[in-house]
Amino acid sequence: MDRVTLSGHPRYYADSCWGTGNRTPIHGFKGRCPTVRRSPKIAKILYQNKGFSAIKILTKSQNFATIIIMNLVKKLSKILPSVTAEAHCDVPCGIYDPTPAKIAAKTVQRMVLQIKELKPGDHDHDISANLEYTNAIQRRITTKEKHAQLCKDELSILWSDYFKPEHLEKYPDLHQKFWNALKLCSKNKQAIDEESSKKLIEAVDEIAKIFYETKNDPERFSSYQKITDKLF
Repeated sequence: MDRVTLSGHPRYYADSCWGTGNRTPIHGFKGRCPTVRRSPKIAKILYQNKGFSAIKILTKSQNFATIIIMNLVKKLSKILPSVTAEAHCDVPCGIYDPTPAKIAAKTVQRMVLQIKELKPGDHDHDISANLEYTNAIQRRITTKEKHAQLCKDELSILWSDYFKPEHLEKYPDLHQKFWNALKLCSKNKQAIDEESSKKLIEAVDEIAKIFYETKNDPERFSSYQKITDKLF
């Protein structure tokens, strides 16, 4: 076994897997593994071997079988021939799309407009009206900042995970567009400004247009605009 990591109850220990005699606290492991002393409940084992890794939560009845299987996999990996396979996955981390960023940007714009429409209480001594106004303002500011950050997060994912060097060859100003858009997200978190919220939406649309072009489906950009421009 290449590596066993056990953690938990300080009263139970395992000898080091590397034979150094160090004692490591474990919790809930019971079996005849040479690296393990004893424990009555559950053990958490991280097993790594030639790129294969798995985390197993073991009950007492599973201890022996799982250790045997792990050792068997290790031995078979040394005996059986290996085959190298090459493949490309279209969704390594999820499905990429600029629509969530646009929805967040539109939410920021909507909150800015609503904040400017709100009016404070007519009378200085009307505590209830002033509290209503303060609460309404605060809720909209919180939502504005939350969605400005969400827009930044969505754009950052597209920037770092989706777009590749070959896209930069065709769109040399791509980095600048993302940098400007992320700066606008920050500005909209800090301020209540209609012009900044409008520029953020325009920046997201510019990135979305490039995104759909890289998908060889520019018509989807028109559909994207029709849907997101009518959110409110």
